[in-house]
Amino acid sequence: MSGEPVRSLFVTLRRGLAGKPWFHQRVIKALGLKGRHHMVEKPNNESIRGMMAKVSHLIIVETDRMFYLRRMREYYQLLPRTPFIVHHGPAVESHLQLSQQLAKEQEQQEQQQQATMAAVNFLTSSATSSNLSRSAAFASASQQDFPILRPLQSVMVIPHLVEH
Repeated sequence: MSGEPVRSLFVTLRRGLAGKPWFHQRVIKALGLKGRHHMVEKPNNESIRGMMAKVSHLIIVETDRMFYLRRMREYYQLLPRTPFIVHHGPAVESHLQLSQQLAKEQEQQEQQQQATMAAVNFLTSSATSSNLSRSAAFASASQQDFPILRPLQSVMVIPHLVEH
């Protein structure tokens, strides 16, 4: 792996020293660890790594980057999260009314689309298949075949109605 060299090591004593041999206790004291869960920062050199190898079963070793990432993860876990908002009672009824209103609007849009397609089909089929001219076909179409056009919602292109 390429990257910056490890400059410092963070050593944490994870086990107590009760019942441990005297030479393990002396290594722990030389590392500067005083009790369980005590952490010290040591430089990354051969003598420190050798001391840590002697008591590796008693300690946790982290690099500076590992220490930083762990601290950041703990920090973000402690941040407040967005709360869950649960509405009961009248809010549920208003939600149902809103969903019903949306369903009605969708039905109206579908009806408008069907009416537009029916009018276009009627105009194209009657003008080409029968003897009626386009202006006569347009005049004979009922008012229900043409939906009410609203600006910026839909545009219906009607062919030129003058006979050639």
